[in-house]
Amino acid sequence: MSGNAFWTTPLTFEDWHEVKIINCSFHNTPRALSIQIHDIITFRLDIEGFSSFHNNSQGIKILLLDYIANKSRLIIINASGTHFRQNGLYGVQRSERGVMKIASTDYKALKQVNVHVFCEKVKCAKNEGPFVHLNVSTAITNETYKDLEISFNKLPSWKNSSDKKSKRAVYSLCFSYARKTRAKFVNLKCRNYPSVQCIKTQSDEADVDIQDAYFLNQSTMKTAGSCISIEANIRPSLRILNSTFKKNEADGGGSLFVDSSDGVLDVNLTNVIFANCGGKKYGCAVLIGKSFWRGHHNQ
Repeated sequence: MSGNAFWTTPLTFEDWHEVKIINCSFHNTPRALSIQIHDIITFRLDIEGFSSFHNNSQGIKILLLDYIANKSRLIIINASGTHFRQNGLYGVQRSERGVMKIASTDYKALKQVNVHVFCEKVKCAKNEGPFVHLNVSTAITNETYKDLEISFNKLPSWKNSSDKKSKRAVYSLCFSYARKTRAKFVNLKCRNYPSVQCIKTQSDEADVDIQDAYFLNQSTMKTAGSCISIEANIRPSLRILNSTFKKNEADGGGSLFVDSSDGVLDVNLTNVIFANCGGKKYGCAVLIGKSFWRGHHNQ
């Protein structure tokens, strides 16, 4: 579809192999774009041509349902030149608010899912809820975010809310929970978030690469790592090149936190600037491998 405007009109696709959206806009909808995948093995979503999402409760939700076929699935999501602004400010449960959510039904029998995400020249401003919330325990992800700007976003407050807090409530803008996470951020700008982490990974394996990024005014005083938090069971890898962290603070590791349950980590920082960053209790700007933080910094 091309050149369409949708006002208070949700779109739902069930078992489509491919959805392509060019220069479309979505406004004032509880869930602008809903995609359910049940009996198909491959799915592709393309959003391009200056498409925009404005004032929706949730921008995009992709739900993977259990299916009988004994085959892995492939999910491809490409978004370029897309703007997300002031989404998640009202309606639906707080755990469902935000820009993009990729989730699965919680069945142990769910087969492996290969999830490829590519976002380029995307702007995300003044939304409430995560930019990307990927919660698929059997997923092998390949995520690339290039020229991504996230500013003045926040997460919904659970205080005085009648909604039931989800088991895996998210306090980060880019969240990945999978069997193996591979994520690359190039020219990322992430700034001005109170009580919100920018990048968080909780997977069995994690490989995260960050280049030419800028993190400013991140503050998460009840967590570790206000800008980046990486947890993995098997040897997490974090590489940061030519990046700047400025005026960031957290309870532990003002900018970065990396931990592994097996005690083996690979962290490489090259040409990185830390300015006025600090941890209230532990780790100054960086906290690596402090096992006593495990299980506490998510509360």
